[in-house]
Amino acid sequence: MMLSLKSTTPADWAQFALRDFDTFLIDHASCERKASAVGMSFVVRYPDRSRLVEQMIQFSREELEHFHQVYRLIAQRGLQLAPDEEDPYVNLLMREVRTGRDERFLDRLLVSALIEARGAERIALIADALEDETDARTLILHNGSDAMRFLAEHPIDLLILDYQLPGANGIDVYDAMRRHPRTQHTPVLFITANDKRAEFHRRGLTYIRKPFNLFELLTTVSARLDERRRQSASS
Repeated sequence: MMLSLKSTTPADWAQFALRDFDTFLIDHASCERKASAVGMSFVVRYPDRSRLVEQMIQFSREELEHFHQVYRLIAQRGLQLAPDEEDPYVNLLMREVRTGRDERFLDRLLVSALIEARGAERIALIADALEDETDARTLILHNGSDAMRFLAEHPIDLLILDYQLPGANGIDVYDAMRRHPRTQHTPVLFITANDKRAEFHRRGLTYIRKPFNLFELLTTVSARLDERRRQSASS
């Protein structure tokens, strides 16, 4: 459940951010890293709240993975991470946090939820702006059998494949694709809520963990499509 915001970010904020996309990526990486650190700070400071600890560990892992994904984009663009800086927006919110262990715990949760909700709103604005600029066409196929039948007759530039499919899993579909001459070179991007990272890494497969944000998906798709175009141009 996402916190409801009383005010909205102006729609033209996305265009302002996209005019200096490198700076936006570097700042976004910093936000993801700090979010992971905040989650772990709850684990360290409130170990007695057992219902919270497991959720915060999972949250921190997801945010750290998001940071890693954004960092890879930064590295691909020949950039580097910026030195850590205090965030004036966060500092203003933290001034409202009360003292007292229980009060501080509750207020820090609310401040973190507000920051997360504002970040999600702005990432959605970026995603919408990027989507408006892409010429990609999409088609939804609901199971592995439908995907194999379609791909056997229609070449595509990228398949986004869920690991968990009706009656099968995405790895089975991927293996079947690699055995078929028409689909053996089709690029695949996995999305998964299962902890299959070891298998994905062992096989050199690109994947995104659920839950993911749309910006993360679009930027990864854009990178894979660019790679596909470069391969087509060189062949």
